[in-house]
Amino acid sequence: MNFLLQPKKYKSLAADAGSRAIMDKTIAFFEHMGKTRLTEDFNRKVWYRGFVDFIAREQIFAKLLTPRAYAGGDPDGRWDTARNSEYSELLAFYGLGYWYCFQVSILGLGPIWMSANEAAKRRAAELLRQGAIFAFGLIAFGFLGMGPVTIAVDSYGPVTDNAQSVYELSTIETLPNISEEIKKEFGFTPDFENAKMYLEENDGAGNTFKATAKPVLIGTAVVGATTLIFSIIQVLTKMFGGPAVSAGLSILNPVFLLGLITGGTTIYWFTGASMQAVTTGAYRAVEFIKANINLDEGAEKASVTDSKRVVEICTQYAQKGMWNIFLAVFFSTLAFACVNHYFFIGYLISIAIFGLFQAIFMANAGGAWDNAKKLVETELNMKGTDLHDATVVGDTVGDPFKDTSSVAMNPIIKFTTLFGLLAVELAIELPVATSRIAAAAFFAVAVVFVWRSFYSMRIKTGGSEDEQLPAEPEKARG
Repeated sequence: MNFLLQPKKYKSLAADAGSRAIMDKTIAFFEHMGKTRLTEDFNRKVWYRGFVDFIAREQIFAKLLTPRAYAGGDPDGRWDTARNSEYSELLAFYGLGYWYCFQVSILGLGPIWMSANEAAKRRAAELLRQGAIFAFGLIAFGFLGMGPVTIAVDSYGPVTDNAQSVYELSTIETLPNISEEIKKEFGFTPDFENAKMYLEENDGAGNTFKATAKPVLIGTAVVGATTLIFSIIQVLTKMFGGPAVSAGLSILNPVFLLGLITGGTTIYWFTGASMQAVTTGAYRAVEFIKANINLDEGAEKASVTDSKRVVEICTQYAQKGMWNIFLAVFFSTLAFACVNHYFFIGYLISIAIFGLFQAIFMANAGGAWDNAKKLVETELNMKGTDLHDATVVGDTVGDPFKDTSSVAMNPIIKFTTLFGLLAVELAIELPVATSRIAAAAFFAVAVVFVWRSFYSMRIKTGGSEDEQLPAEPEKARG
């Protein structure tokens, strides 16, 4: 309450003079900036360079966030939760950006001080004395802070897409006296003639929203992957020493370079395999529809049984495709972790980099293909023409691009790096011969599922026993 009413007269709750001096200096810094400057900087999203310089000059974070054992004899240096809480409230009063910087640094330093790594503790204490903050942590938590916005933007696309589908499937315009009922119940006259066009245009906006949101989700995976990759590097540094690890992670190291190449090829295999599963499932669903659902005899809707069968076919192929891909990724991660730790770090770095840019490309290209079809249908009014047929073919590529492969890159990157951290820590403890044998065995299993992801999912003209279509079509209903 003191902060809110009269910050200049605030009396610190801390008993010692050093803690009170920290609070007083911080209040003086912000009061000198003034409310107008603070508000303008917040609205214009100005980076708080002055605040960072202030905490470095006055050793604020070094005093507040360094345990006494590592404070270098500074009498005011200690980790005091009560004092940190008071300082956190002070920063929150003047601006969430300043509070955020302090909180992220606390979150980053906590695991370091609780660990048994003395070298890391001394290094962290030295960096605090130099005025460092957890800048990478700010990026990671910044991504997480965008979560509500990203979810809202990404959800808009499916809502608009489903709205169009629900309207078309409802055939509401065919119901007798429906216009009069809507007018009576809701107070407006429905425009069935233009409703579908409006919904299609809105769906085009939804496609753009989805293409914008998906790369942000992939970005969170890459940020998390980078953190885990550095965790692996720290583990290796502790075991083998800094110079050896630096040499091993050099681009001149052929093992590391091969890992970079392997990670890139894995991303392109994954995108191809996931699209193969979608394409084969769609082809089988169309085959079933052509053989079993006949709407040429005056019927307007397929039977519920046939509709459920179409959904079942699509679900089966989605599950089969993703099962093959997951097991291939799982066993290849184990294999590469056992081959060589520098190879594996290169592999993880490449997975993150190639995965990010491939996901951005596929989300944007898929949205462009989908919107090209919408443009031909709504703006050019050329439905049923050769141009429209061409855009429909393009949309069959765009949909798996933006809704399957690009989205699935997120869990692939996260799983590979998180599971890889555990796998490489186990692998480096194994004898060399055992590690090589395990790598060969895991890689052989991975190759089987890579083969299955393409050749087991390919479109077959004859169809295997489990792909045979029912001989007796379900009668469509009117």
